[in-house]
Amino acid sequence: FAITTGANACGASLAAGASCSIYVTFTPASAASFAATLSVADNVYGSPQTAALIGTGTAPPNFTVASPTGAQTVQPGGAATYTVNITPVNGSFTSVVTLTVSGMPAGATATFVPASVTPGSAGATSQLTIQTAATKAEAVPVSPWPLALPTLSLIGLFFLPGKRRWLRALAVVLLAAGAAQIAGCGNCTDLGTRPGSYTFQVVGTSTGTGTTESQGVTLNITI
Repeated sequence: FAITTGANACGASLAAGASCSIYVTFTPASAASFAATLSVADNVYGSPQTAALIGTGTAPPNFTVASPTGAQTVQPGGAATYTVNITPVNGSFTSVVTLTVSGMPAGATATFVPASVTPGSAGATSQLTIQTAATKAEAVPVSPWPLALPTLSLIGLFFLPGKRRWLRALAVVLLAAGAAQIAGCGNCTDLGTRPGSYTFQVVGTSTGTGTTESQGVTLNITI
């Protein structure tokens, strides 16, 4: 409680038969009830004059982030959609809330439509789409030299006597081609979103109040 100014505010003195006003503000430090006594010292009977002051502090407006959509199941490369509700609490929330996602699986991307909302007094809704990455392989070349020695040895079959030397030569060519294919594949790396069950956080942030709220949602990725 504090004394403030206003029209016809009381000063240090007051003429007989006149009146003035005392303005009191209430700024609670927490959501609780508070009481105080206003005391006015004067030179009339019954001094000091007193008045009881009572006030109740309430929590400031805030918001919650929640998704009524249950766990979604997709294959690598598929997309999952979630409804996200931003609901005001303790009165109307008039600051902008920006939506993001944290803890997503590797290769997945998130898109909100819209990406920012103002809950107001009625609340707001956004649609979240999680796009996963399709499984694919990346060929990592390796040296073919480990296969070169036996291949070169078989080439000698071409020079052996006999009427079927061309068959031996053909076998050598096919062996060399197969060796090149094996060498070209090398280590194959899976670049898609890996199967598993993931729980990530939908995060709402209000830069106006510095408030952050979140809600966990689940995505299952199967083969």
